[in-house]
Amino acid sequence: MQFIGFSTQTAEYIKNQLSGPSSFVFFHEDLSSNYAGINFWKELRQGLKEGTRRFNCAELLFLVLMGAVAPNQAPNYYYIPH
Repeated sequence: MQFIGFSTQTAEYIKNQLSGPSSFVFFHEDLSSNYAGINFWKELRQGLKEGTRRFNCAELLFLVLMGAVAPNQAPNYYYIPH
């Protein structure tokens, strides 16, 4: 789904560039979530499409596959303001 958001933002940016000045901005912070969304869909789309996997289970599996850990196990945990 993130790919759709990325495509929409890109199309909006191009349209605004062709039509004149705009307040539209594409933030570089969006790229990591777009990348994760594309990878999520690539890895788990088949099970979701076939109905053999529920979304909440697919989401948890994806986080595990990507190496997610509990917050207190993160390498930068003690550097994050609490």
